[in-house]
Amino acid sequence: MSVMMVMKVQADSDAFRSYMDSHAAEMQQLSEDAKSQGGIHHRFAIGDGFLLAIDEWESADAFMSFFEGNEAVAAAMQAAGAQGEPEISIGEAIDAPSNY
Repeated sequence: MSVMMVMKVQADSDAFRSYMDSHAAEMQQLSEDAKSQGGIHHRFAIGDGFLLAIDEWESADAFMSFFEGNEAVAAAMQAAGAQGEPEISIGEAIDAPSNY
């Protein structure tokens, strides 16, 4: 059974939008790396002063292996305007009658 990961980090939303526009190839490479290590789905959301990453992974271990100590991810987060340590929550993905 897969897991869902939600990461929230304080961020400069304008800096993140600018980073996405100017570093699309690097972001695509990170996506390919994630998929090769167990990433299934990935999406970003921006709020007032924060960034959310919402992912589905084969397992929590697969996500943590990709995320922890990955210098490319850390460098991208810093360059994209992330500020401080992210708050990460991981839970088992479940089938529910309300899924769509």
